[in-house]
Order: sequence, then C-alpha cells, then structure tokens
Amino acid sequence: THVDLAYESIEASIFTEAIQHYETALNIYKNNTPVRISQDELDEYVKGALNNLAIASKSSYDFEAALTYYDQLLEMEPNNADVLNAKFFVLKDDIKDNARAFQVLEDYATVSNDAAAYIMLAEGYAQSGDISQAEKAYLKAETLRSDADMFTRIANFYRANSQWEKANIYLEKLAATQPEASILAVVYSQIGQNYNKLNNRSKMIEYLEKSVNINPDPRIALSIAGHYNGVKSWSKVIQYSTIVLSAEPNNSDARILRGVAYYQQKNYTAAKADLERLTSDPKYGNQAQAILKAIK
Repeated sequence: THVDLAYESIEASIFTEAIQHYETALNIYKNNTPVRISQDELDEYVKGALNNLAIASKSSYDFEAALTYYDQLLEMEPNNADVLNAKFFVLKDDIKDNARAFQVLEDYATVSNDAAAYIMLAEGYAQSGDISQAEKAYLKAETLRSDADMFTRIANFYRANSQWEKANIYLEKLAATQPEASILAVVYSQIGQNYNKLNNRSKMIEYLEKSVNINPDPRIALSIAGHYNGVKSWSKVIQYSTIVLSAEPNNSDARILRGVAYYQQKNYTAAKADLERLTSDPKYGNQAQAILKAIK
C-alpha cells in the first residue's frame, strides 16, 4: 500500500517520496465511501495520514507545508492540544516566528476559553522568557479553574522566577484545599524556604515547624534546631535535634546541638550522654571534650 511505501521511504530518509505516497493515501481516504469500516475509522486514517505528512514535511525542512497539514488536522479536531503544540513549536523553533507561534495559542485560548489552553499559553511564554505574558495567562487560567493543580502550577511559576511573596500567596491557597499530609508538609516547607529568601526568619521557622510537625524530616528539623541554637532557645534545640537523632542516630551535628543544649540547661547527665559519643568525632571531638571537662 501507499502507506507501507511511505514508511519505507521514511526509513530511507527519502522524505519527498514519502510525502507523495502519503498524499496518494490521503486522497484515497478522502474520496472513499466507507463500506467495510465506519466513517469514524476512516476519519482516523485521514488524521493519521495528515499527521504523517506534517512529520515528513518537517523532516524535509518544508515547515510551511507542515503547518498546512496541522491546520487540516485542526479543522477536524479544533481542540487537539497535541496538534496545537506541534504547530506552535514548528513556528517557534523551526520557523523562528514567535509572533505567529504565540498567536496560535492566543487564538485557541480565546476561542476555547479553557483553563488548559491558558496553561499551555502560560507555559509557552514562560519557556520563551516572557514572564509578564506568562503571568497574565496563568492568572486568566485561575479565573477559569481555581483548584489545587492550578495553585501548584502558579506557585511553581512564581518560585521559578524568584517571586517569593506571590509564590506564598498560592502556596497558602494550596494549603487551604486540605491536600494529603505528605503534600501539605512539602507546601509548608516551601513557604518556609520562600520566607527565608525574603529574610523573614520568624515566618520561615513558623512554617518549617509546621512541616516537621506533619512529616518529621530530619534535614528540616536540623535546620530548625540550628536556628534555635542561635537564639539560645534550648528546649527547642533539644526538641528538634531529638527528631533528627530518632531518624539518624549518628548525626553528629544534631548530637552536638542537643548536648550543648542539655549543658546550657544544666542537665549534665543528659549532656554527658550525648557529648561522650562525640569525643572521637573529627568535627566536634575537641568541643565535646572541652564541655565534658567543664562538667567534671
């Protein structure tokens, strides 16, 4: 068949010949009255031929021809996101015509008034570095669909572009949807990290503690313990370094923090129990020995 011959031509990289075979097959499909198959099945053959023609045209660097085949596909399936994406990237990456490329997505989004279309548009703008237009498209998408997935996408967009305050607005919206515990712990951790970028240490710790209270992540707990060590809140140091040591008994950073905190609280028995485990530690051995001498 012509389709088989086209495949052989594709494998041999003879794209002009492949296009001729696909065109012949397409004409047969279009002029055929279905007898043994349904009209829907015949339409699938037509769409397959058009898609193959677009790919073969791209491979032969005839990008404008590829666009005509994608347009014919879109006449059959106006909301086919895969075809729209393919047309977009031909215009953007192959023809290097950003104006036409984004107009494709703009037109589709406007006509469909669909959140997914605006997400596609936003992601396209973001990838091309047009952050202002990407933001507009994301916010339009939010008006059409306000849910956890949308809040996640917008928060990630703002975080990727170092817009920490705006990211936190959407992470708070995400938290308000009451996601499962593992996701909520990550959300609180990200909010805390964003506050750190904003140099707001108190809010950073507030949200990191919320995260650890849901999921006792030793890495985050160690960060909290280190913070409280700096402000000499010894009971908090003990609380969070203990979380670390429950998961990682050989974590010397947490062990020294807790040992020092016990020492500052004059709980010398507990301090010795931690510090004696560190006397040979290459990082904290000298410090541990000095405190143990002071206890004696």
